[in-house]
Amino acid sequence: APNLISATPTLEMGIDIGDLSTMLLCSVPPEEANYVQRMGRTGRRDGNALNFVLANARPHDLQFWENPNPMLKGEVAAPGVYIAAEAVLIRQITAFTLDSYVAKSAMKGDFGKVSEVRKRREAGHTSGFPMDWLTFTTTEGEALAKAFIELLPDDVQAESGLMDRLTRFVTADETQSMRWSVLQAFDDADIERAKLVDKREELTKEKRKLASKQAEFKPEEYEKLVDRIEQDRKEINRLIRNGIDDVPVIKFLT
Repeated sequence: APNLISATPTLEMGIDIGDLSTMLLCSVPPEEANYVQRMGRTGRRDGNALNFVLANARPHDLQFWENPNPMLKGEVAAPGVYIAAEAVLIRQITAFTLDSYVAKSAMKGDFGKVSEVRKRREAGHTSGFPMDWLTFTTTEGEALAKAFIELLPDDVQAESGLMDRLTRFVTADETQSMRWSVLQAFDDADIERAKLVDKREELTKEKRKLASKQAEFKPEEYEKLVDRIEQDRKEINRLIRNGIDDVPVIKFLT
């Protein structure tokens, strides 16, 4: 039996399967870099591979069907980033404060799971992650913002309005601040979880209602309806567990 992987284009980045020797692409990749990355998944152990590309009847594919050289000789351009983009800097300064908190607290291990954060918040605890981190940034916010800004290129630091917004993002306790954003993320997870729990309860009521009318159905029809409800309940439980409760906090925040 052959070993076969069926994958989306997600496989093109960072996957190293040493003995992958053959690949079939269902269309011509959009860019030369995509082509090089996808071809690069094969032959990594011994340098030999056989690759196929299906050219569909659309202008993009047909262009490279007529002349494949530009795609075959493509290069992977280094990714770029606009360093003064506020959205980029907000993510980076958030990570910077988290790094600083971990270094200062000599924290060991990970940050636990979302369910553990939910339980602490429901109990009204003011300690534990992420509250300890947010307390640290509230106390050290000005110094943290200053240290982060000093890492930026001079021309970015010169954008005073942007630098003021970054400082306020870390130090303020208001809508769209870092503290608000982190807590809002957990609030949103609570809301989503509550909706799923409500749906699960509706299915439970539907099952009870169905049981009260069991005599109206043929046995096989009744079992089929009950099985459908149970499958839906299991799927909801899976979503609650895998999509919220058991998600590592660092993955959730990322």
